[in-house]
Amino acid sequence: MFPIRVSAGLGFLLACRVCSFAFQQAASAQLNVAPTVVIYYGCVDNSTGTIRIVSKSTVYKSTEHKIHWNQIGPIGPQGPQGPQGPQGKQGPQGHQGPQGATGAQGAGYTATSTISLPIATGITTFTTQSGLAYTVGARARAASNATPTNYMEGLVTFYSGTPLVINVDTTGGSGTHSDWSINLAGNVGATGATGPAGPQGPQGPRGAQGNQGSPGMSVGYSALLPLAGCGKTTVRPKMLSRFHDWCG
Repeated sequence: MFPIRVSAGLGFLLACRVCSFAFQQAASAQLNVAPTVVIYYGCVDNSTGTIRIVSKSTVYKSTEHKIHWNQIGPIGPQGPQGPQGPQGKQGPQGHQGPQGATGAQGAGYTATSTISLPIATGITTFTTQSGLAYTVGARARAASNATPTNYMEGLVTFYSGTPLVINVDTTGGSGTHSDWSINLAGNVGATGATGPAGPQGPQGPRGAQGNQGSPGMSVGYSALLPLAGCGKTTVRPKMLSRFHDWCG
């Protein structure tokens, strides 16, 4: 078989064909469309091996033989999936990213109310801000902004929109107020144990002297002497009226 030699002009032509083929392959791969099969024809000189590109209908010379080839071969079946490769080494730590934007303000408990209410126990409704974090069962305190010792405190029984209902069980101070500051409160602690008795105090001062008593009945010695023998000669009845039963 003779070696095939390609002239410069034919080489350029083949290069253009190859580039065109490569471009068609890339375009076909991108468009996912099967490329058109193109068949090329050539005549090879039997002595020198030089090839010239011809058309399908060209008749080759007696000193040549004709050859042809297609643009692409048939697509072969897909090969089996290869084994999984080993895990690569951990890459270096990346640079710290920029700080993110500040998030939106979440729901809180700090609130105010300008409704006029007296300090008292029981169900009390405050008109306050919406979107707060209060839930039923939370303990809240509403205190006067001007005088915080005036307050009402209890468990939340309802909150939706702007009404906040508190079952007040603990109060401080008195009066009617309309400058309420509302916030969470801790539970009231249990009553402590009774403390020990204190020491006995000092003796008090001597009291004032009492009033003088009324005068008693006066009895002389000479009048009482005959009583020993129940004599009646010297005894005066008026003086011994309280003893008349003694001597009959």
